Amino acid sequence: MIYRSLRRFVNLFQYGVDSMLNRGVDRTFLLAVRYLSWRLQFHNRVASLPPRLNELVVALVITWVRWSTKSLRRISPDKYTDTDPYSLLYVDPQKITHVSGLHSKKRRGWVVDSQWDRTHELFDEKPIPTAIRQHFKDGMEWDKTVLRDEFDDSDLFEKKCARIEQLYNRIVTDGYRNQRELLKTDPEAAWVGVNTTLSPLTNEITVDIGRDGEILWNMLGKHRLSIAKVTDVEKVPVLVFSRHYEWHKNCESNKKCDDYKKCC
Repeated sequence: MIYRSLRRFVNLFQYGVDSMLNRGVDRTFLLAVRYLSWRLQFHNRVASLPPRLNELVVALVITWVRWSTKSLRRISPDKYTDTDPYSLLYVDPQKITHVSGLHSKKRRGWVVDSQWDRTHELFDEKPIPTAIRQHFKDGMEWDKTVLRDEFDDSDLFEKKCARIEQLYNRIVTDGYRNQRELLKTDPEAAWVGVNTTLSPLTNEITVDIGRDGEILWNMLGKHRLSIAKVTDVEKVPVLVFSRHYEWHKNCESNKKCDDYKKCC
């Protein structure tokens, strides 16, 4: 037990040193905060708070992220965007074709170089988008879709299908709404969809922007995005996590453009 704990500490220390050398003190600090949040199950704890208290804590978290991003940008303008990390971007869902190479990494406001945007993983080939297309477009019964292979428990499978049907019907009947709108009109539905994030306010479809401006799906909202694709929704709201360095550089040189805030 003591050996494992010591080994874990040594590994974390080595990772921290490597991170500081490769990423800098700023990003090592932010990653340390995220690691601590994960260890403390901060997201789950906040999501389970009563709505009013949750709203207060989420407001503090959003303020912290905005402030830290803005402050770090002053020090390293090439590593952070000056676009509000929580501003909504409206995009054509059909243009979100690939999964980001930074998938599952929440890096709000970060500018990241490297080849992560040269991904070959197609969003539409993932099990959930495939099953939704098979059922609603091709008319397959749920138990004939690829989703059935993802579940060993029949009850869990049926509950999953029922939730997807409910979401589909709501979008078809009421139109696609952003989470803030949904929270006002149907708070129960807004809260049901919260699983890996703090609250409905942070639960939009999340994406990264590649070097050529391509929108790459990151982590949240794959059911909503999949349904938007099969119901021909023209635009969906998204939150942007990371931007590629080349795209960021292009945005910086075009700040006077009228569309700057729309795309960057």
